[in-house]
Amino acid sequence: MSSAVSSSRSLSALLLAGGLIGAGLNAAMAGVPVTGPYVSLGAGVDLQQDETLKPIPGLEPRREVHLDLPGFAGDASAGYGFGNGLRVELEGNYFNDHVRKISFPGDEIRRAGGYQQQYGGFANVLYDIPVALPVTPYIGVGIGGQTVEFDNLNSSRPGFRFPYNGGASEIGSFAYQAIAGVSLPVPYVRGLALTAEYRFVGLPDPSDSIPFEVFSARTGELKGEGREQVGNVFHHSILF
Repeated sequence: MSSAVSSSRSLSALLLAGGLIGAGLNAAMAGVPVTGPYVSLGAGVDLQQDETLKPIPGLEPRREVHLDLPGFAGDASAGYGFGNGLRVELEGNYFNDHVRKISFPGDEIRRAGGYQQQYGGFANVLYDIPVALPVTPYIGVGIGGQTVEFDNLNSSRPGFRFPYNGGASEIGSFAYQAIAGVSLPVPYVRGLALTAEYRFVGLPDPSDSIPFEVFSARTGELKGEGREQVGNVFHHSILF
């Protein structure tokens, strides 16, 4: 009799423990709103759209810069959650893409090289959408500033070289972004979550420009200098 009671109590304790563990797991997976300060790190791929180069004062035709896909994207942020789904954060980001070719009007395409790096910061506002799912979707927007750096940008078209200093040229611009992602809490690790997100980063056509030199295709002598205005700077990135 006592053995049966003991076995029954052991089974009840086991079931209770299992229930508590299951409840804890469900709570961890329930998408509890972020409350208080947090930090975030992300890395992934950058899918940058083709850019335009418009010579100033416009005497030469507009060109398009094509970049290898994918490039690299990364970010780090620190923020604060208000416990109601709303979050604010400050973010620093970085992109690195390789220049593949430059196309000219009339379907003239020339091989090109060099790298484009972009870095800066954003102030973001995000909202965690309450849903009865293991993951928590979220959306956000941000505004900030970005620096675009062309490192040893070059083209094989006879008579042209970008930029003339053979090094790095920088332009700065106001920037904006849109964010959409999902967050998956890590079971049994309080406060830790894995995220997957998409970010669109756009720069209005910067007023700054990068330099280029024009050489004689016959003699190789320098004929003049000019500047290119960069446009259509748009990034699509997927970060984890």
